[in-house]
Amino acid sequence: MEPRLMKKSIEDYTKMMRGRYARCTGKAARSVLLDEYCENTGFERKYAIKVLRQQRRKSGRKARGATPRYRPEDLKILKEVWFCAGQPWGKRLSRTMLKTCMKSWQRRWRAPQKLCQML
Repeated sequence: MEPRLMKKSIEDYTKMMRGRYARCTGKAARSVLLDEYCENTGFERKYAIKVLRQQRRKSGRKARGATPRYRPEDLKILKEVWFCAGQPWGKRLSRTMLKTCMKSWQRRWRAPQKLCQML
């Protein structure tokens, strides 16, 4: 097995290769540069492409997905309403059924008015 570059050396080599890779036009020229880079660093080809294009994922990224729709205190109330309604599944837990359950739950437990308005 051939010796690989040290981490600091790989960073310096990557900076140099990014410039060369960006200036290259054509698939054949980039392929030759990519082969050279993979051979010297020991990286897989697809990962090397991402490194040279600077498309690697950053470790300090925000979480993916949609932002939460309800606050934690609202979720607590909704969960109680869901239990009182008999834990219906998604199709049965329509907006109208949830509103009806919420109104009766609000009268009984004096839940916040604005939660009912959210629905």
